[in-house]
Amino acid sequence: MTERWHKLLLILSLNLCFDLPIYPCYNPLIMRVDKFLKLARLIKRRTTAKSAAEGSRVLVAGKAVKPAYNLKIGDIVEILYGDSIIKIKVLSTDEKQAKKEPATIYEIIE
Repeated sequence: MTERWHKLLLILSLNLCFDLPIYPCYNPLIMRVDKFLKLARLIKRRTTAKSAAEGSRVLVAGKAVKPAYNLKIGDIVEILYGDSIIKIKVLSTDEKQAKKEPATIYEIIE
């Protein structure tokens, strides 16, 4: 069997052993930047967050990122709103926590 099949069987066996849902691409430690901005309610709509990232108005560690950039805990994100800049630190990428209390997944630095 190929390496790809071995990985798939390993994922399936782990999911069956621990009774987890089957999401081989799901990683709770990362989240797309456009989705994070929407769930954190820093930007109202995901399409607007996507446009902001495509327009180089979202920076991570001082560099412009694309909407599909994966944020990790501890990343510093700068959002350019016209003349003002909001600088935040990512505290959590948990989607459930973000939906319940959006303000707990980030900390405003500046």
